[in-house]
Amino acid sequence: MVFPQIGLGKVHEPWRERFAEAPDVLKSDQRCRTVVPVLDIQFGEADFITMAGPCSVETELQLMTAANHLSQRGVRVLRGGAFKPRSSPHAFQGLGLEGLKILAHARDQFGMAIVTEVLSETDVSMVAEYADILQIGSRNMENFSLLEAAARSGRPILLKRGMAATVTDLLRSAQCLLTNGNPNVMQYAHRPVVSLQRTEQANGGDMDLWSICDTDQGLLRSMGQRRTRVRPEDGTMGQV
Repeated sequence: MVFPQIGLGKVHEPWRERFAEAPDVLKSDQRCRTVVPVLDIQFGEADFITMAGPCSVETELQLMTAANHLSQRGVRVLRGGAFKPRSSPHAFQGLGLEGLKILAHARDQFGMAIVTEVLSETDVSMVAEYADILQIGSRNMENFSLLEAAARSGRPILLKRGMAATVTDLLRSAQCLLTNGNPNVMQYAHRPVVSLQRTEQANGGDMDLWSICDTDQGLLRSMGQRRTRVRPEDGTMGQV
């Protein structure tokens, strides 16, 4: 049996066939890498852009303090959850509309773009009124009703890879967004792999660096034209 060698041009063609259901997401001679405009930011150009902020918006003081700290350190996109899909029904689920208003206040005060998650297609228009980027969380990566509604909002989309999703699954979801008229899609690749060691622990997973590494051997980089973002702590049990 002869195995293909990594790095040879012929290796890529079978991958292109495998991802045939997501043709608009793949690189080609006609489609180079995407640049996604958000306010005065251009994702995909030379600048290194950091998104940071609390997992959830809990109080105005909490968010404004974090935004002030981050803006002074060059962070240009503030993240914060107004709606939180917690695993436990007893955990804090977010402030909802009040959280969105706090996020918008932070943008006005510090000039940072806002990214926050939308959980339901019925909430898309409300979240889009306050946010600059709509995040589709890992639990909703294949919620196609939500993807279609979010795409039609016209806001840039940050699509988060599901916890057990393959690269093919991620690209199909990105294709759904493009098919529904939204070219401004950024992929958020992280923690799809659960190792034997991690199954003995309560949370976390191993980051799939092979798919995102900054070489021609990184699958999403070599095949995809969408911008890809990484959240380091998701693959390190928060130890960063």
